[in-house]
Amino acid sequence: MRGIALFVLILLFGCSEPDPNVPKIERPADLIEESKMVMVLADVHLLEAAISATTPPPRSRGPMLAPGQDAVHNNPVDGYENRKPLPYYDIFTKHKVSREQYERSIQYYSADPAAFALLYDKVIAELTKRHEELKNKSAAKTEKSN
Repeated sequence: MRGIALFVLILLFGCSEPDPNVPKIERPADLIEESKMVMVLADVHLLEAAISATTPPPRSRGPMLAPGQDAVHNNPVDGYENRKPLPYYDIFTKHKVSREQYERSIQYYSADPAAFALLYDKVIAELTKRHEELKNKSAAKTEKSN
């Protein structure tokens, strides 16, 4: 029953005309092209996973980021004014993009949910590929040491 209801909702919203009151987002002149955006997003998600895997539980780490705030938008919250910037800037440097360019590109791509979902399918494929490569390297190292 839930599946049918979900299908009907997707059908209703997916087939509806765009809301004329919502301004269309212009393509930024410095839009990060899709294949590069996939690599940037894959690196961002790997960094977020590494941070969450190595960060102590909330009770022992003090003030947290405000709800809805992520580490890319590292605004001062609850005494975080002197906190070092997170290494997202290393990702931006690696891919030769600025934080502002990244944010404009995310805003542009996310304005079309269907296209954004396809973009994220490619991000997931990239992360899966990297995971398989690491598993293969690990297996090869294990075989060498035996």
